[in-house]
Amino acid sequence: MQKGLKLSLMPWVGVIGSICSTISFFTVKIFPDGYQAAIYIGSQGVLMFSLVCLTVYVVILRERSLTSLREKNIQMNELGGKIQKLNDRLSRMAEFAHAHEELHRIFHELRNALLKLSDPDKNIQERAKEADDLFLVFFQRVVDTLQKIFAKTADPKCRVCVKQIRERNAECVQTLCRDAGSQEHYSGELTRVDQNTDFHYIIQKVAGFDRYFFSNDLLQWGKKYRNSHPTWQNDYRSTIVWPIRGPRVDSPTGDDVAGFLCVDSLQTNIFDSKISVEMGAAVADMLYILLFTVDTVKKKADKERETQ
Repeated sequence: MQKGLKLSLMPWVGVIGSICSTISFFTVKIFPDGYQAAIYIGSQGVLMFSLVCLTVYVVILRERSLTSLREKNIQMNELGGKIQKLNDRLSRMAEFAHAHEELHRIFHELRNALLKLSDPDKNIQERAKEADDLFLVFFQRVVDTLQKIFAKTADPKCRVCVKQIRERNAECVQTLCRDAGSQEHYSGELTRVDQNTDFHYIIQKVAGFDRYFFSNDLLQWGKKYRNSHPTWQNDYRSTIVWPIRGPRVDSPTGDDVAGFLCVDSLQTNIFDSKISVEMGAAVADMLYILLFTVDTVKKKADKERETQ
């Protein structure tokens, strides 16, 4: 407040000083000769001081105006950035409307696959023979379709894959299929669940991660996030992982985790935490139904061969 008061006095000091100096300059001759020189020099000093006060005042006002203008420009740029992000988000959200059409095709194909596996006109051996090829083709269509959906609603370069648990005792998973755009980048090696935070948290039902693992910025996890691939940061920074699971037949309270449905992106803050999550969860449940049916058909076929 004191600074503001001093600043507000500066123009008045300058103006009053200038007036007094001008009056002294023109009236100096009415004073005795011995005082005229001193009055003249004093009036010039007062005038210079007044001009300095006015100049400083103008400079300060100019700097304050420029600072205020710069701050407003920064605020406008920040607001413009937020509006652009909101528009991008709304555009992606609008694409979810078209995603329902793609999801319907997936469920439609699931219906057809289940009908083939339960065809009464075919014996169990015939159904078991086509079960593997049937579900692999279906799973490939699912990951390709999901990649198209997330390419429109999140990141065009996102990747989708399904990992199946191969060695239940060792808790290892293996990539079953990937979307067509990322198949060539990875081999089918086994990966331990306990060496990957996302799989491990889901299996162990860590609080907040029992239904799915969601992170829009994995780098923020620091050392808390473990991944069996040492250079994973070069491939993705955001991910959603859903368990492909259902109820255990031999345990009413236990879960049978058959694998994981995964989507990831190199961008951060790209996935929707509500619509994307629930959409993927629905697809993961659907995949379990087919896996369970295929497994049931193959077990029945094996049992029939053993009894023959």
